[in-house]
Amino acid sequence: MTDTPLRRFIDIGNRQVHYRYCGDGPAIVIVHASPGSSRQMEGLMLDLANRGYSVFAPDTPGNGDSPKLPKAKPSVQDYAEALLLLLAKLGLKQPHIYGSHTGAAIAAELAIAAPESVGHLVLEGISVFSREQRDAFMQHYAPPFKPDLDGAYLTQAFHFCRDQYLFFPWYDRVAKSSRSAGLPSAYDLHAWVLEVLKANETYPLAYHAAFAWPALKRMPLVEKETLMLASKDDPLLAGTVQAAEVVMSGRMKVLPSYTDPSFSDQRASLIDSFLDTTVTRTDTVS
Repeated sequence: MTDTPLRRFIDIGNRQVHYRYCGDGPAIVIVHASPGSSRQMEGLMLDLANRGYSVFAPDTPGNGDSPKLPKAKPSVQDYAEALLLLLAKLGLKQPHIYGSHTGAAIAAELAIAAPESVGHLVLEGISVFSREQRDAFMQHYAPPFKPDLDGAYLTQAFHFCRDQYLFFPWYDRVAKSSRSAGLPSAYDLHAWVLEVLKANETYPLAYHAAFAWPALKRMPLVEKETLMLASKDDPLLAGTVQAAEVVMSGRMKVLPSYTDPSFSDQRASLIDSFLDTTVTRTDTVS
């Protein structure tokens, strides 16, 4: 049984990309949500590794320990291109791709741009926003945390992470925006805040790319077999259902609440069952 993902850096051009990996078997690449890094995906990585997969999870550009892309305003397509370069550098041929929230947009765009380089898709949480929501999120959702001598930016980053569990959007701290999931453990919240602070001024770039991504226009272009997932208390559940309706080879499954003790096992089992019915389990990383 795999206990802890290992960590490595790999050079891609003049960028040094950080990633985690574990397990042995058919390859699946995990693309994390915003904000944070692959650190937040370790639980899913281990769940899949212990079901017989090789699991790779990069920190996307400008997040965690990976430097940002050399563009002022990168698009989801730019992040997908960076992921494609990573797959080639790692020698992964047609790995399956799982993406969460921002990572789901990147994974979908990769499948559109380079379907020959992707096995099957698992997308958890697709954002579909109105123009008014998108404009508000662009302005308020992902502020940079610029260092100051009072340490106020540290408190701001903490509240930013904590309040995402309590409200959606996190900055609208009123009853109508409250969430019911409750807070994580203090340790997990601390670890998340640290990952965000590693990219305190660059993490907004991926958020802004995802907010600008027109999911309902792009998802019909996905031709790969696709499993769509969302927890019943995921703020992106409604958008995910909408997106699933326009994917040619998509299927939708609603997961229990994040706080349900069975959540992690159900998610990993659904992913494993989906991949087991669409691929040959003897395929391995070349």
